[in-house]
Amino acid sequence: MISPRTLRNLRKELRSSALAKIGIVLVLAMIVVAAFAPFIALHNPTNQNLDENNLPPMGFSRTTQETTSEMVNGSLEVTNETVYVNATASHPLGTNSLGQDVYSRAVYGARTSMMVGVLGTVLAALLGVTVGLVAGFYRGRVDDALMRFADVSLAFPSLVLAIALIGLWGRAAVDVPDPFVVLGLVDPVRQALGLPTGMPDSFVLPGTVIVVVGW
Repeated sequence: MISPRTLRNLRKELRSSALAKIGIVLVLAMIVVAAFAPFIALHNPTNQNLDENNLPPMGFSRTTQETTSEMVNGSLEVTNETVYVNATASHPLGTNSLGQDVYSRAVYGARTSMMVGVLGTVLAALLGVTVGLVAGFYRGRVDDALMRFADVSLAFPSLVLAIALIGLWGRAAVDVPDPFVVLGLVDPVRQALGLPTGMPDSFVLPGTVIVVVGW
């Protein structure tokens, strides 16, 4: 449980921190976009239309070379023509090479971002606390083995380790937030390590333990 004093400090920090307010607004906006994606998106994000591929976003245009050929007096003449492609209101952020609407894909992508963030955080907290309690209860070799895993995780920059894990697992790492679970394990493990014996780990401050796993 979070103590009343901690809650008061959090409320005080929230009132005085502009960045915290901006962060809350952004998170709430992402939640709304993810929840109402079918109503906010203009197109189905998976539909392909090669006739409208590579359209530029609103306010921009691009040029492309089109080659045409025709028979003139029994000979084939090839003509290169420069064509200007303008943005359309139906695709405000343009389209990709398959003709899929970028805006709609970004809107639906909020669902994947929320799933990875929330599910990764929850799984990391649950698994990390369990590992920490086991290590703290048994100590000895079990504690050493589990803590060495945590130390190895801390030895690598989180972004580099996340890229390596995504490259290892491929597409499955996007659908199931395994890299983020691995990256978020260390803090809960350290926090829960001293609970079974009442002897906190040197990384844990005495008092109420608040497990906060970064997204």
